[in-house]
Amino acid sequence: MRGFPHGPVSAPVTWDELPDVQMRDFTIATMPQRFALSNEDDNSAA
Repeated sequence: MRGFPHGPVSAPVTWDELPDVQMRDFTIATMPQRFALSNEDDNSAA
C-alpha cells in the first residue's frame, strides 16, 4: 500500500461545507475533533 505522509482520509461533508472543503482538511490527525464536533451537534438537536 502506498500512503501519503499527511495521512488523508475520506470523510462525509455537508452541502454547506462543500464550497470550502480541501483534501488537506481531512487527515488522521483532524478526524477525532471532527467526530467530536459532529456528536455535539447531534446531541444539541435532541
